[in-house]
Amino acid sequence: MTDAEVPSPEAPSGGLALLLETEAGLGRRLAQAEAEAHGIRQAAREAARAEAEQLQALIDAELEALARRIEAERAAESDRIAREAEARARRLRELPDDQVEALAADAVRRLLALHAAGTPS
Repeated sequence: MTDAEVPSPEAPSGGLALLLETEAGLGRRLAQAEAEAHGIRQAAREAARAEAEQLQALIDAELEALARRIEAERAAESDRIAREAEARARRLRELPDDQVEALAADAVRRLLALHAAGTPS
């Protein structure tokens, strides 16, 4: 509507027509704004969902890497303990008989002393 077509507000029906036309225009603008807001909300939801999926994938990958690292550390520690146990067993097997007898006698003396003192073994 051009300025020439705008009815004068003083005209009996002009003010009401202008008001109705303005209301209709505002209604259309409101509907457009609501549609745009809906689109923006939908896009934001989709972006958030995609980001959450990416973050979950990163978390899953990190958890998997951590599990592999823990398993490798566990296996390495188990191997270390087994090697240490074997080395100790080998050293014990290599002890001379007289040293084994002396160690056994010392252990028995200590146990008897503890028992005589009333300390439970």
